Amino acid sequence: ALFAQGAVGAPSPLEGLLHVGRIVWDQMKSQEARDDTILTLETVLAAVRDPQELAADRRASWNAAIAMIEGFLRQGQAAGEIDSQLDARAFATALLACGLGTRLLALELGEELDTDAIFTVLTRMLPAFTPREDQGA
Repeated sequence: ALFAQGAVGAPSPLEGLLHVGRIVWDQMKSQEARDDTILTLETVLAAVRDPQELAADRRASWNAAIAMIEGFLRQGQAAGEIDSQLDARAFATALLACGLGTRLLALELGEELDTDAIFTVLTRMLPAFTPREDQGA
């Protein structure tokens, strides 16, 4: 639902992705996000310990999240905003991993972790994935 909401009113797929990313990043600072991260970790551990019972559902959940991000990236590729040679699924997985890793570190580092700076770094990386002709190459 968040990804669909992010696209509404966005002037482009890339802007929609950035808008959703900003919402997700801002939510990281809440107690609810902290609790959700702890629950995610506990669920991952339970799925690893009892793969017969939980692993398939966890994989489906992760794959759905990756697919949503990948959809934004593919729309950006179709619109010419993102290099069509970029592996959208791999990049979507990397973005998800960055978010999850940041949430994990935030559990232990708390206020020491500058999540805004991390988001800024990620958004500054995006121009590297714009079509080459837009970069003057």
